[in-house]
Amino acid sequence: MNTLTNNIRQALLVILFTMALFASYPYVFSQFIAMPNPILLNGTILCATFLIVITAGKKFITFPPKINKIVIIQFVGYFLLGIIHNDKLDFVRCYFLIIVYLLLLCLYNAGTLLKYIKFNNYLLSLQCILGVVAFILFFIGQLSPIFPFENTDGRIAYCYGLTCSNAVVDNVIRVAGYFDEPGSLAFWGIYALILNKTFIENKKVEAILIFCLLFTLSVAYYIQALLYVLLYYGSTIKKNKLYIIFIVTLLVGFFVYVNNNSGSTLYKLTIGRFEVNKGSVTIESERSLLAERAKSVFESSPVFGVGQTNIRSGEYMGDNEYELLASDGIVGMFLIYFPLIVVARGRKSRKKFLFASTILFAGYLQRPFHCSVIHFAMFYIYVITAILYFNNKLYIQNR
Repeated sequence: MNTLTNNIRQALLVILFTMALFASYPYVFSQFIAMPNPILLNGTILCATFLIVITAGKKFITFPPKINKIVIIQFVGYFLLGIIHNDKLDFVRCYFLIIVYLLLLCLYNAGTLLKYIKFNNYLLSLQCILGVVAFILFFIGQLSPIFPFENTDGRIAYCYGLTCSNAVVDNVIRVAGYFDEPGSLAFWGIYALILNKTFIENKKVEAILIFCLLFTLSVAYYIQALLYVLLYYGSTIKKNKLYIIFIVTLLVGFFVYVNNNSGSTLYKLTIGRFEVNKGSVTIESERSLLAERAKSVFESSPVFGVGQTNIRSGEYMGDNEYELLASDGIVGMFLIYFPLIVVARGRKSRKKFLFASTILFAGYLQRPFHCSVIHFAMFYIYVITAILYFNNKLYIQNR
């Protein structure tokens, strides 16, 4: 009976945490389903989560000091940036940081942290599989949108049931799962890939994510996937020969098919975006213009930036490597990402976490850390779980 009660308690915690993320952009459920005020919803979920944990009757424990120090440093840093910028969005960062920290502390006390990581990995894998099915059905003309909806930035997207997308050209749909755009599915898919590799090691999930995320047609994903394979498997080819052959066969098969149809829309959206000119490779993207705008703002205030609200008030300049430098300066950008450096320098399994932090940071260069629940949640799930692993406290509390 105790085991059944504990399993129900853990399942409820996973569902509640997932609800908090589902209600957060870039998930698009809030665009076509009425959602409560995010602050009210997150507060309610936190209270419910805390009550579920304390009813277990176990001693409530805290995270190791290193985790608490990181959270305190970031909280103080965001608070000071809020004063410097006179920007309420920096104080919203403080709010999200505390909410996510307490939610993850509850998950950890209930022994549910690893279970949530597994659940999230399955959730992303399912979105990817459904996306591939949608891609094929749409490609052969057997899938139509159920209804359109508007993203928060005003762009029109479509729900196809199996997936959503705001990027449809001719007979090609770039799958986005239930996110606002294909790049978001690719970005959070990479997070699932990293969390699976560092803490779970499920080969089936890894293969599904690597292959199915190709259908987001995200160039950033292709670069990160290549980096992932080279870093994690480049030095162990003999040991993982069959698995590497399987993965490489899937990847090569996809690109051979696309390359043999050089006049197709699929080619133009993938391989055709790479241009070779005098030995250099460039990628056709709108981000270069955005980067120029953000770079100009950064150069006007390089130390602390001009604040998040200021860069959002004029021409759009987000989603590029200069976005955070423009909004928060060199100091702010270091404040946001320094936990990745802490994890990368961990004493235990150093290479594994160095590789993971490198791949995640590569993703953040084109899709920077934003002020939303999901960004704080996934970032801190990785950082906290890694530090617990270093301190030999992860599997003890999650067994």
